[in-house]
Amino acid sequence: MMVDYMPFMNELRHKINNQCHGKIIYACISGSDMYGFRSADSDVDVRGCWQISTNKLLGLGSPRETIEMKTLKEDASMEEIHDRDVFEADAVMHELGKELGLMIKGNCNIIEHIMAEPIETSPEHKELRDLVDMYWNAKGIYNSYRGMAYQNYNKFILGGKHSAKKYLYVLRGLLAGTYALTERVVEPNLVKLNEFFEEPVVDELLDLKRRGLEKDPVKHMDKYDQLCDKYFKTIDKTFMDNPCPDPPSTDDASEWLKQIRIDYLD
Repeated sequence: MMVDYMPFMNELRHKINNQCHGKIIYACISGSDMYGFRSADSDVDVRGCWQISTNKLLGLGSPRETIEMKTLKEDASMEEIHDRDVFEADAVMHELGKELGLMIKGNCNIIEHIMAEPIETSPEHKELRDLVDMYWNAKGIYNSYRGMAYQNYNKFILGGKHSAKKYLYVLRGLLAGTYALTERVVEPNLVKLNEFFEEPVVDELLDLKRRGLEKDPVKHMDKYDQLCDKYFKTIDKTFMDNPCPDPPSTDDASEWLKQIRIDYLD
């Protein structure tokens, strides 16, 4: 069961309002909850976007582009601290200008967060969602999902961490990327993705994760490696078979951001 995130959100909102002189555009629950494989020891990952007061933006200095906040598990061990797997809740929130720029580039994580079911939203969030479709960047989405999968495979699987959790992160990137290129929709939930791909090996990994065995080395890792190899090839072929139109001018997004800044001028 997910921990109560409301006290954490209240603290985050206070920090953004009072320390960073801004407001929340949207927030969502990411991580294992979004991906469809929460287990008993999963933490709460809050992701989203905030907007700085335009007066602060126009003044001297370099306003913060990203806000991070974490709460540590009470029983965290030194080994967990070293592995950075110790947070009951953590938040990463990008300022609106940075969020918009990453979305236009096709950053898969940002697009997933914008389109996710929000725990906090605003009129600007709805407009930001509309811009996702206008600025759908297939090349950026391909590079982002494939790059994420390759980085996880190279760092963890080739690095000797043959656990269900690490394989799930690799396969989620590959399946979600292939699905996005095929259907023009981002779907971060691996359970829903596998209703489309129907891979029994993915169901096996999901079962291990949910039973709390996600950190144990998997048996018969050859079949997991073979599935990863299959979908590295699949995402590449899907991208090559779907020509990417030239990206639209960013003029509309720029004008939208200007108006949002003007509206938040105290």
